[in-house]
Amino acid sequence: MARKTETVAIGGNTFQITALGTVRGKGLWDRLARAIGANVSDVASSAGKGMERQAIAALRALADVPQDLLDDLDEAFAGSCKVQKGGVFLELGSSRIEGGVFDQAFEGAYDSLMEWRIACLKVNFAGFLAKLAASAAAKTAEKTPSQ
Repeated sequence: MARKTETVAIGGNTFQITALGTVRGKGLWDRLARAIGANVSDVASSAGKGMERQAIAALRALADVPQDLLDDLDEAFAGSCKVQKGGVFLELGSSRIEGGVFDQAFEGAYDSLMEWRIACLKVNFAGFLAKLAASAAAKTAEKTPSQ
């Protein structure tokens, strides 16, 4: 079965992001969900409400993520992602190798790195985030007194 792949333009580069398999992705998702806790509903409810609002919600949530988890997410996502250079798509490879493709793709472009992380999170976990947003909206509606 083919995994979902999306092509996105970020910071002047074109990336092909392929979803992680369940074996690799489930542990990362569990760790990420625990790390961002309540902020997950803010990120989920920002979906479809503009890139600026999504970015702010994601930055707030990612501020709570331990560095070792960010490094593990980068490593996993880089292993399933390619960047286009000179008309050819190159594997990003390891995010832990200085001078490697990943290192060069984001050199001095930390805003692009954050945008890439967000794109990878969407490719991998968008379905769950959408369900979470719907659940958060339903809870908000329950708390709002009827008129």
